[in-house]
Amino acid sequence: MGNKGSLLKIDLTDTAKGFSGLIGADVSWISKFPIESEFLITRCATFNIQKTYFDENHNYQIVEVTAGAYCHLETEDLN
Repeated sequence: MGNKGSLLKIDLTDTAKGFSGLIGADVSWISKFPIESEFLITRCATFNIQKTYFDENHNYQIVEVTAGAYCHLETEDLN
C-alpha cells in the first residue's frame, strides 16, 4: 500500500455471547482537523475480517470487520 492509509469499518451489531461490546473512546476532539473522526480501541479487541477493498481513487484501503471474541467479560461474569 505504500504511503496510503487504511480505514477500519467495524460492524458491532452481533457481539459474541458472554462478552460486552467494544471498549474504546472517541478522541475526535483532539484532532486539529474538524472532518477527522478518531477512536481509541482497547487492547485485546479482536475482529473477523469480512472484506477488504480500496476507495474509488485508491487513496486508502477499507477493511470491513465484525466483532470477534473480546477480552472484556461482562460485569456479571466478574462477580
